[in-house]
Amino acid sequence: MQNFKKSLENYVTFLEEAAAGEKEKYTAVLSYDPKRIDRATSNQQAMNMRLAKMEEQREAEQKRVGLEGLTFHEILERLDAQERSDFEQLFRRFECAVDT
Repeated sequence: MQNFKKSLENYVTFLEEAAAGEKEKYTAVLSYDPKRIDRATSNQQAMNMRLAKMEEQREAEQKRVGLEGLTFHEILERLDAQERSDFEQLFRRFECAVDT
């Protein structure tokens, strides 16, 4: 379970970074600077590829620990109290990053 948690921590950190990148992309578009827009687009493409890889890793790790196909809520229901607390924090960070 520790590897799954570490994997999710990395995934959430990446999503938080991606959310910050979205703000940069928006600023680049508003700047009307073609070079800045190209740079932001290239960064976005790299982030998309990295996201796809991280999602595959998350799914594989989730399957490895016997939680394949479960939602965050369903995963929390299966954890002991200490693990649940740790994962609740991760899932809140995940939601914030995705909603940004």
